[in-house]
Amino acid sequence: MLVVCGLPNHDYNAQGYQTREYTTLTGKYRPSKPWSSTSVMQILKNPAYIGKRRAGDDVVNSVGWCC
Repeated sequence: MLVVCGLPNHDYNAQGYQTREYTTLTGKYRPSKPWSSTSVMQILKNPAYIGKRRAGDDVVNSVGWCC
C-alpha cells in the first residue's frame, strides 16, 4: 500500500479526490480517474516537483536554469 502525506491512496479516493481531467493537444478528452499507486509515483518522479527543469531530454538543476 502506498502512503502519501500520511494517507493511503485509497483514503484519497474515499474522500472524493481524483486525478485531473484534461484535453490533449490533439483534442482527445481524458477524464479524471481515482488515485492509484501508479498515478502517485508519476507525480513523485516528475523533476518539476523537486525544482528541476527539462531542457530537451536533459534534466537541469534549477540553479543552472537560465531565463
